[in-house]
Amino acid sequence: MNTVFFKDKFCPENEVNIPLTNRAFRYGDGCFESISIMNGMPVFWQYHYNRLRETLSLLGIELEQKDSDLLSVIRACIERNKIVAGGLLRITVYRGGGGKYFPETDEGELLIQVFNTPHNQFRVPVITRKAMVFDDVTLPSHVLGNHKTLNKTVHILAARKARTANFDEALITNDKGSIAEAISSNVFILKGQRVITPPLSDGGLQGTIRQVLLDQQGEFIDRVEESSIKLKDVLAADEIWTTNAVSGLCAITQFMGKEFPFEKANEMQLELNKLAINSSLGLPGSWT
Repeated sequence: MNTVFFKDKFCPENEVNIPLTNRAFRYGDGCFESISIMNGMPVFWQYHYNRLRETLSLLGIELEQKDSDLLSVIRACIERNKIVAGGLLRITVYRGGGGKYFPETDEGELLIQVFNTPHNQFRVPVITRKAMVFDDVTLPSHVLGNHKTLNKTVHILAARKARTANFDEALITNDKGSIAEAISSNVFILKGQRVITPPLSDGGLQGTIRQVLLDQQGEFIDRVEESSIKLKDVLAADEIWTTNAVSGLCAITQFMGKEFPFEKANEMQLELNKLAINSSLGLPGSWT
């Protein structure tokens, strides 16, 4: 049985006791981060930590543990669960106390979980998917969509419809008719030498891998443009990618009756794996 860190101590996961008054359960009052583990170490940690802090600031939730404190707990959790290769780390923070829309406190409570996974790096060849458009309920174009809050209702509806229609993925539109993101990923299109992703103002998540690609302009990727993407732009693309912290980069190879290649996606994934491993080598302390 996995060991987790809950509030202020380690315990078996079956001993986690969350009351019915819990604000995450009642109101979705919190946020989370999903982080890949490679060689027993979390990758792209600083991207995730920065986003977590930005989201907590937006929500007005106070978390006692700082960067080094969280890393110490994460390291201990990984070691207690004997993860030495690939894994997945999930950090959930929610507002403690009771209250209704007016909370009793802004103090945050912490849950850290780690799981073994069969892959020690992002997969190459990349995972390929068949996608549809989801526009039954659109994403609002505002700042909440940029953060990993505990409310993902639109994405759940998109996932259910995609599964019912025998698709692996859905491209979700916003209230302006643009493609904002996918079910659990950001969206990129490759057109010639141009790599394009929707701006955050279109309501999609401020994804960590998305930010890695933006930060790597001029290195292994020439340029990433932030520009609104319409359906016609997707259909005219040479390749369609999705990115998230768990899978790295995936490719949409079937969309609206059209087939898309994914050769460049494979090249990009190899570079992402190098960056991911290098990012973990900069963590403080010994993780070997």
